[in-house]
Amino acid sequence: MATTADAIILDALCARLDALTLASPLEVAWPNVNFDPPADGYLAVSHFPAITDQVTLGDLGQNRHTGMFQVSVFVPEGDGSISAMDVAGEIIAQFKRGTTLTSGGLSIRIIQPPY
Repeated sequence: MATTADAIILDALCARLDALTLASPLEVAWPNVNFDPPADGYLAVSHFPAITDQVTLGDLGQNRHTGMFQVSVFVPEGDGSISAMDVAGEIIAQFKRGTTLTSGGLSIRIIQPPY
């Protein structure tokens, strides 16, 4: 169970990705979990927390945790880029700017348009 802010954020974002039903289902390589890449393609998740900003005054002021949640799409060699771009488009739609997730007492908001 996630208890720190960065872990709660990653858990919520992974759950959002896991809830996505792709037109062409692909297995997911989750961070720090053993994975044998299948020949027919897969997704790989990476999480890059950034510097925490204090957004209200005082020693007990609220913090804003930012970072990047990256989902890489891998397709078989020779399939071209179109199929990977279609999958990426489905993932982008799942994480559009303005999306708000709630988990562990935190509100997690997508503030940058995904690309």
